[in-house]
Amino acid sequence: MMVFFKERLVVLAVPKTGTCALESALSPKASVAFRNPTYLKHTRARGFESDYRKLFERPNLPPLETMAVMRDPLD
Repeated sequence: MMVFFKERLVVLAVPKTGTCALESALSPKASVAFRNPTYLKHTRARGFESDYRKLFERPNLPPLETMAVMRDPLD
């Protein structure tokens, strides 16, 4: 999970979707990048909403946009 505070964006890491490559490329620009332990890195959307959103939201700023990469399995 990466948080871009200035850009008001949260990128959730989803296993097997290439988010490690995204993290490698974008983490230097992120305000916060959770890498370890993996349960923090792979926080689900519901967990982010209930546990972490309130840490990063500010009343005088626009709300955070949350995004995740989705995979379309071939099977």
